[in-house]
Amino acid sequence: DYNAAIEKYLEAYAVADTSELKAAIGIKQGEAYYLMKHYDEAADVFKKTMEAYPNLSVYPDAVANWYTVLLAQKKKDEIIAHFNQQFKGAVDKAEYQAVYLSAAKAFSASGNVGQAMAVMDKILALAGISEQQKAMVALQKARVLAENGKCADAVTFIDGHLNGDAGIKAPLLLLKGKCHLTLKQYDNSWAAYEQVSRDFAGSPSMTEAFCG
Repeated sequence: DYNAAIEKYLEAYAVADTSELKAAIGIKQGEAYYLMKHYDEAADVFKKTMEAYPNLSVYPDAVANWYTVLLAQKKKDEIIAHFNQQFKGAVDKAEYQAVYLSAAKAFSASGNVGQAMAVMDKILALAGISEQQKAMVALQKARVLAENGKCADAVTFIDGHLNGDAGIKAPLLLLKGKCHLTLKQYDNSWAAYEQVSRDFAGSPSMTEAFCG
């Protein structure tokens, strides 16, 4: 019951006696609006939270959530403008990963592949990034190339990462199958989908591979 939750968050915010608590409540309220698809309200709450508490640990979460809502609203230019203004210099903390990743998605949606890839390279340079997180960045890089019509480059990139983190192997192979299909390389597309159906039997990836 998101409406009831929002009412409770408002009540809690009114009696919260620390900035940390108010900021945390703001994040939860924004999340409730987002889940209701009330994007204008969610964006307003997240933006007010990040502007009110720029020095608290919740700040990266507020910015990342605001970017997520803007992506849902297809307001990529607003993300890019804010990112270029606030994060042009490198921020070397792992908690900013979601901020950088959303910015990369905005650049990709604008067709600026080079800038999207550069932002994801900054993620890889953040202190404290785990190997699993690095793998997810690699997957997103492959998606950026594919989504912007650079399917041959995407296939080359994917082939260079298939022996890495096992957690991204299935989505990489599925993406490889789609890229080969776009390139009308049907035998290669079939082989990629077949490998997924064989190596990931019983998983949701297998279903997607059969559809491919």
